[in-house]
Amino acid sequence: MVTMDVNETATLEADIAHQQIKAYFAGEDYKKAVFVSVIPFNQENIDRDKLVPFFHDDYMAKRDAGAFVYDINDPQFRDNPDY
Repeated sequence: MVTMDVNETATLEADIAHQQIKAYFAGEDYKKAVFVSVIPFNQENIDRDKLVPFFHDDYMAKRDAGAFVYDINDPQFRDNPDY
């Protein structure tokens, strides 16, 4: 039985990796490893409108609408100091 989960999707992870790769090849500074700010939820408090979508088209639509933070330069994405 699952009592809690977090919203950390493959689409967001891929977006982060894409930003890192672009910055690397552009010679820009970037966060090499980040802690993603995940949204914990359970059956009683899940708010589907706040979740980051898993499927590409849904992800891009909400991303373009500014529904969640995806930019690794945002302070919400904390550097992983052990990386």
